Amino acid sequence: MKNRIVFLSLAAVALTWSACGGGEGDSALSNVDSAKIANDTIDDTKSKIEEAKKVYYSIPSTSEMAELLSDAGANYDMKLLNDINLVDRYTTSRKQALNIGIYGADLNYCSIFERTNETMFYMECTRSLAERLGIENAIKDETITRAEENIDNRDSMLNIISDMFYELEEYLAENDKDDISALVIGGGWIEGLYLACMTVNEKKPNQDILNRIAEQKFSLSNLVKFVEQYKENEDVKGLHEDLLRIEAAFADITVEKQSTEVSTDNNGTTVIGGKTNISITLDQFKNLKKVVKEIRESYVKI
Repeated sequence: MKNRIVFLSLAAVALTWSACGGGEGDSALSNVDSAKIANDTIDDTKSKIEEAKKVYYSIPSTSEMAELLSDAGANYDMKLLNDINLVDRYTTSRKQALNIGIYGADLNYCSIFERTNETMFYMECTRSLAERLGIENAIKDETITRAEENIDNRDSMLNIISDMFYELEEYLAENDKDDISALVIGGGWIEGLYLACMTVNEKKPNQDILNRIAEQKFSLSNLVKFVEQYKENEDVKGLHEDLLRIEAAFADITVEKQSTEVSTDNNGTTVIGGKTNISITLDQFKNLKKVVKEIRESYVKI
């Protein structure tokens, strides 16, 4: 990124010099202009990183989604996860970016349920797709090493995975790869929702899981707004349309936050809670599940 800023500054100097003849006054003006361009570029990059952070924290991470399932009593089911043998068959940048997010959600799912072998398999799938996309520097070797050293420590692994995806999003923001960022985040969010939906036993639904699913209506709204910024890209446009389909399926599901409570836990972490009224019928859930499953299957198929 620093090289890019220097390049822009030098380009501005060269253009101003050739246009104005290269006098001392012109040179001073050129320096001012080039400095402004460099500062604008830095400001733009900072803005993108802040936007990425905002989305990153406003949308429940895939680890939070997986932990909600575990806490609600869901059982591990490997058949729900995307097949690791498909990783080398995703050849388009769209499928590669979406499935970085999907494999990332599956990675968190495996880690939450302490499936150590599967956790490393899915981490490797994520890194493999990043390499194919040309963003291998976004996932650091030391992160993989940390994972290998802490594979039996559930809490450490969850932190490492969270760090890995935060670094990935920051790298994409810094390198003007917002379209890829949108696809990764969207793919991961949809996979998390898919896993939650597929966990529900329709004959005897777990109300806690249904409620957690319904609450994703809020995070979906944030995700749609983020993705919408980049829908001029055809790949992102398709994702945006899919998210609108899911949003339509959420339309009749009622989720109302009546009050907000802010507290601090024993670790000094700020916790935002409050009362939420949720209304979701089995028919509404079935319709949502159908839409999410169709979209997710279109992303993972070859």
